[in-house]
Amino acid sequence: MRNLLISAALLSAAAVATPAAAQWGYPNSNQGYGYNQGAVQSIQNQVRQFHQRIERMYERRLIGNGERRDLHERAENINRRLFDYSRNGLSQREYFDLQDRIQNLRQRIQRERFEGRDERRDDRDRRDRRDRRDRDRWDD
Repeated sequence: MRNLLISAALLSAAAVATPAAAQWGYPNSNQGYGYNQGAVQSIQNQVRQFHQRIERMYERRLIGNGERRDLHERAENINRRLFDYSRNGLSQREYFDLQDRIQNLRQRIQRERFEGRDERRDDRDRRDRRDRRDRDRWDD
C-alpha cells in the first residue's frame, strides 16, 4: 500500500512538473529561453529598417555602391544568425550577441552617412574652387 501511494505521488508530481518545464522553456522545448517571438520579431524589424535606411542613403548619394553592398551584407549576416539562433528560442547570450551586432551595424551606418556628407561637401568645395579659378583667369 505504501509503495502504491509513493508511486501515485511521484506520478502526480511528474504530471505537474511537465507543463512547468514547458512553460519555462528548457532548450528542447519549443518555447525557447525567454527571448522568443517578440524578441525575434523585434530584431527582424530592426534589420528590415536597416535595409530601408541603406537604400535611402544610396538614393540620396550619401553612400556608394560598395558601401551599400557591404551594409546590406552585414544586415543579412544578422538575419542569418538570428535564424540559426532562434530554432530553439534565443538564449540570453544569443540575444545580447545579436543586440551587439545590431548596435555595431547602426554605428557603421551612421559613420558611412556622415562620411558621405563630408565627401559631398568636399566635392562641392572643389567645384567652387575650380569655378573661382576659372573666373579669375577670364577676369584678367
